Amino acid sequence: MDTNPIAATASPPAGAELTPEPQAVTTPISPPAEPAGQAAPVAFATPSGPTAVVVDTAAIQPAPRGRGLRIAGIASGAVGVAAVVVGVVLSAQAKNLSNKVTSASQFNPSDDSAGLRAERWQVACYGVGALAIGAGAVLYYLGVRSARVAPPSLSLSPVLGPGTAGVSAMGVF
Repeated sequence: MDTNPIAATASPPAGAELTPEPQAVTTPISPPAEPAGQAAPVAFATPSGPTAVVVDTAAIQPAPRGRGLRIAGIASGAVGVAAVVVGVVLSAQAKNLSNKVTSASQFNPSDDSAGLRAERWQVACYGVGALAIGAGAVLYYLGVRSARVAPPSLSLSPVLGPGTAGVSAMGVF
């Protein structure tokens, strides 16, 4: 008798019925055919076994052309409008300080310098606001235009005729 535990085999007692040991059956996960843009299952191996995860491929679409330019245009326009509003507030403040200085019985240099400072900032805010609104309008227009313009493409076509054979190429840039 062999004493190697790996190679040793045991015989069943006489009259015992042998039944096969249950064995684990593994079936690979194969994704069903799905139309493009539909949810498709993806299998991942984990320590506890394979796990199916559904990935929605429709959610992973590229952004439309020109979207970034349109967003930048809207943001720039909003900053411009905010600057113009600050300019209006500073204009009202400068007017009030000017009226206070002219109607005062005694000259107050701090009111005068505050009025001049508000007037300078008012002009700066109007200028920055106008430039930002203009830049926003241009960016938005470029974003809309790039969404309408076809992307660069190249097409090749065969040309066949009596005594003629070749290829025709057409490109859009």
